Amino acid sequence: MRRRWKGAATLLGLAMLLAACADGYPSGDGPLILSHQMKLDKALGAMHHLGHQRHLTHHWHYELLPGCVLQAQAKRFLRDREPVRVALRRSATVIERVDNPRSYTVRVAPVGDSEGMVVLDGVSEHDATQMKWLVDFLPRHCGPDAADNLVSEGGARSSL
Repeated sequence: MRRRWKGAATLLGLAMLLAACADGYPSGDGPLILSHQMKLDKALGAMHHLGHQRHLTHHWHYELLPGCVLQAQAKRFLRDREPVRVALRRSATVIERVDNPRSYTVRVAPVGDSEGMVVLDGVSEHDATQMKWLVDFLPRHCGPDAADNLVSEGGARSSL
């Protein structure tokens, strides 16, 4: 009888430990809802979501700077990459497959720059395509009439 209780207590403890390890992580990422009516804070929030997946070696942070310049920085404890800045007007967003057939990189290249700047790497083709859409969408929020598109109800300003 004592052995039975000991086994049950061990299983209960193990279950509690496994449940505690999942705290703070979503049980499953829901789909991103991308829309041409998105406010800037929602678009940056979606980019932030794509750049903060558990399997990535770095977490990406994005900010839209004055002059329609995207700043992207990959951060990791004690190993941050230098922030990259790229003007979004007159630039092209490119998706590249890298060494792993299921790993993609998203680059933004201004006209005349064949390499461009990496703004997300190590993601699936689906996530890379969503990031490309978001980067291509951001210039909509640049310009004199863009002030109304900066913040949705209860949202933050232009960076995450």
